[in-house]
Amino acid sequence: MLNAVKLTETSQPLQIFYASQTGNGEALANRFGQAFSTEGLPASVQSFLDITPASLRRMTATVFVISTHGEGDPPDDALDLFDYLRRERTPRLQGLSFRILALGDSSYLRFCEAGRELERLLVAQGARPFAERIECDLDYAQSSDQFLAEILDYHREASQTGQKVVNGAANTGPGESAGAAQRPAPHLQLVSEPSTWSRQRPFPATVESVDRLTTSDSSKDTRHVVLSLEGSGIRYQPGDALAVRAPNDPELVSELLSVLALAPSTRVERDGAVRTLRDWLTAHLEITRLAPATVETWPHHVTRPFLSRRLRSLQGDRLPAFIEQRQLLDLAREFPARID
Repeated sequence: MLNAVKLTETSQPLQIFYASQTGNGEALANRFGQAFSTEGLPASVQSFLDITPASLRRMTATVFVISTHGEGDPPDDALDLFDYLRRERTPRLQGLSFRILALGDSSYLRFCEAGRELERLLVAQGARPFAERIECDLDYAQSSDQFLAEILDYHREASQTGQKVVNGAANTGPGESAGAAQRPAPHLQLVSEPSTWSRQRPFPATVESVDRLTTSDSSKDTRHVVLSLEGSGIRYQPGDALAVRAPNDPELVSELLSVLALAPSTRVERDGAVRTLRDWLTAHLEITRLAPATVETWPHHVTRPFLSRRLRSLQGDRLPAFIEQRQLLDLAREFPARID
């Protein structure tokens, strides 16, 4: 007599969906799919635009990679799904087990809000997360690597426990051993060599030429810039974006260090790297855009109690206007603090 056959939900291919305004989410989703393919694990990568009401009801193990656009809004390609999930008569999704990777910018008040809202909407329809949501700031390499490692481990384990079982043994074909049934079929795969350059380690490209395309009397200044990528191994394709990392003004850095009474040569460890405080503030950190998290924690360090109370009173609806009119240096001058 045969025992009942049971398959776990994640023995099916892991579905990875992305919603991205600038392309970062899509690039991460494709990288996750490539990693699954390299491991011989089944996975599919699709846009949120490919999600239909019928396909949503059939989903089991699913990963959502979603960025936040503007002040907490979902990307354009996620709007239809959000509208559908907010309807009163949206069918229940008890069969859906999911995890979310949320991308955002902590300098905005509603950091990663699209990812948080998506999780709330899915849970309200009966879906359940198989692990906690991970939220990523602009430097998302480490967080996304952690996310990938965890979903790989989850799917490996689920794939192993989700095989068909007959009388307590793997259901193999005639003449096959259980071990042979578990081994993926051998295959060859061409994998492009990953670039050693990243947001944390940008390539120092040489500017070969700069030509102005607009006339001198035009109100616009449009330039054609040619950069040399020789020796980088970088290959640009249509749709790729170029980021330019400019250092902060050395005079602004010196003034900020002076106001905070901090020694420029102090060595500080951050994200596994050790640099002088001047180096961090000049080339690696944002000091001209005030982040909400900085304003929220600053009262703990303000040296005068009445100023600390005044700064705490600015939280909530008054905070955006306060931030919009100030930089970090302005905050340090207006509310003197003792920072170690």
